Amino acid sequence: MAKRLLTPEEVADMFGFHEESVRRLCRQGKLPAAKVGRKWLFDPDILERWIEAGGTPDLPPMLRP
Repeated sequence: MAKRLLTPEEVADMFGFHEESVRRLCRQGKLPAAKVGRKWLFDPDILERWIEAGGTPDLPPMLRP
């Protein structure tokens, strides 16, 4: 059975970002994603490993420590 991939909308909900911010981070190479046609898709296992390894997307200035 094929693994279910996440959409930018789902990843935005996970991080608490706007979906366009997720797409921008993908274009900048700051989030691990694959572009299939015009769609960005995210493997949940890769995202989890990336977060565990200390990868975090740029936080908006108001959320930075």
